Amino acid sequence: MNRPADWKSRKLACDLQHSCIVQAPAGSGKTELLIQRMLHLLAHVENPEEVVAITFTRKASAEMGHRLVRSLQAAASDHDSSGLQPHEQVSHELAQAVLKNDAEKGWHLLEQPSRLRIRTIDSLCSELARQLPVLSGLGGGQQIAVDADALYRRAATRTMAAIEDDGDELQADVIRVLDRYDNQYDKLVELLTGMLANREQWASHLLRSRKGDGFDRQSLEEALRFLIEIQLKKARQITPDELLNKLPGFYAFALSNSPADETRLKELLEACGGIDCDFLDLPATADALPHWQTMINRLLTSTGDKWRSAPDKHAGFPAPSTAKAEDKERFKELKDGFRALLDAQRENDRLREVYNTIRTLPSPDYEDEAWESLESLLRILLRATQEWKVVMAESGELDFGEITTRAIESLGSGDAPSDLALRMDYRIQHLLVDEFQDTSHTQVQLLEQLTSGWSNGDGRTLFLVGDPMQSIYRFRKAEVSLFLKAWRGQLFDHIQLVPLRLTVNFRSTTPIIEWVNQIFPVVMPEESDPVMGAVSYCEASARPGVSTDGTVAIQILPERNDEEEDDPADDEQRLGRATAAISAVHSEGDEEG
Repeated sequence: MNRPADWKSRKLACDLQHSCIVQAPAGSGKTELLIQRMLHLLAHVENPEEVVAITFTRKASAEMGHRLVRSLQAAASDHDSSGLQPHEQVSHELAQAVLKNDAEKGWHLLEQPSRLRIRTIDSLCSELARQLPVLSGLGGGQQIAVDADALYRRAATRTMAAIEDDGDELQADVIRVLDRYDNQYDKLVELLTGMLANREQWASHLLRSRKGDGFDRQSLEEALRFLIEIQLKKARQITPDELLNKLPGFYAFALSNSPADETRLKELLEACGGIDCDFLDLPATADALPHWQTMINRLLTSTGDKWRSAPDKHAGFPAPSTAKAEDKERFKELKDGFRALLDAQRENDRLREVYNTIRTLPSPDYEDEAWESLESLLRILLRATQEWKVVMAESGELDFGEITTRAIESLGSGDAPSDLALRMDYRIQHLLVDEFQDTSHTQVQLLEQLTSGWSNGDGRTLFLVGDPMQSIYRFRKAEVSLFLKAWRGQLFDHIQLVPLRLTVNFRSTTPIIEWVNQIFPVVMPEESDPVMGAVSYCEASARPGVSTDGTVAIQILPERNDEEEDDPADDEQRLGRATAAISAVHSEGDEEG
């Protein structure tokens, strides 16, 4: 039997002794794997409610439920299973084991499929929060807002109204921040509106950093330093040694010609050991940021969108014609040498992009005036969160993030769990999460609350499946960096997640897979970065026996023509072509789902 190249990962994914995080790219049979894991769990638990599968959309939830029930129905029939594909045979045998457990325990799953707990994450949050309405604050029948932005803007406008009230302690803060924004009132309202939409990313951190009427300046500066040093270390890793070796000689020459940034250039050279130094030991620390910016400003244009074409007199490289006769040849040689150094990096877009980021980074230490303005802004943000609560109470509406927050509150804390948390801890023994790359910070916090008290080897498991390359829900506050952190063991400290990667694509033929493997490493970042949310490409391979025929061609369509596209006479033809295309894709394989 020809096994797929990643069969060991697929086997481990059904090992109930371990909690896992699985990276499952498009076409890798992710849904089938989830169903097999769930079937395996249902064959061993005391009650079906102990197994909870969480999906991201109602469509995905319905599909998983339908396929799970269909597997059980097929196992209950007298249908001959000898002609099934290997993965179908595995599912069939697991479904038979579930029915055996069902009969022994008296579950009657086929008559009561609602006992299979497959929920969207939003419906689970709502279910949790409404079980304890007083504790969660959801006792008044609040609804999800159709247009949450309008509610955010209302709360932001009320916050800014403090400027009109001489008795409001926030008035001075609003005046100070408006002064920094050149009195652009509407711009500040829009800023607050956007921040409220993303409050789950900052509100809890802000509350923790508050000290009386002020905030923890040291912690915020340390966080800023951390982010700066990440960029500098990345720059050092990808900067060619040749560039760092040769630049000091050219900069020393420029210094002798009194360039515009003479002082900073001198400080750069001194930081690396003087005129005869190299930049190989240029520190990647936040304090060295000005030196990196000095070095980079001579390499990139003022906009940072491209490398300089050549050094000029403003950078300390006057035209050879202005030099003495005996120096003209040396001037020309140095200028040509610097141009050659720039030409060598001309196509290095990745280095240019990192350098461009560094040249715009702020100082790691706040000036006193800037810190006072920042504190004012932080106090305004906290007031905005209070106004948001008032707006929710008045309108009877809330957003998805608020539902999750209330669910977390209803579960209490790990040290002092609520009655609901204790009941959930008893009933939920296994959690499966689909599309984990599209979860948000508060949703991950909810998962941590639900698994609080779990430990390795205690019989309870967490199973996360997703693909960071397919993250699309940033508008729902999803953070792909959370998948990367979980993969690296930086989330769920109390549970050891075994990282597994599926690589076989069951949906496409070899030419398509090879084309994607060739193109996407160029399109996507070279390395994954949880801090920046950057995701690198992972190669896929074809399933055993798949066709190697065919080629990939790209057809550039002409400009859009709305009149032609809206012609009703073409609707039937377009529908037929689309149906045929979909059928062709599925006939290619889709063996695993």
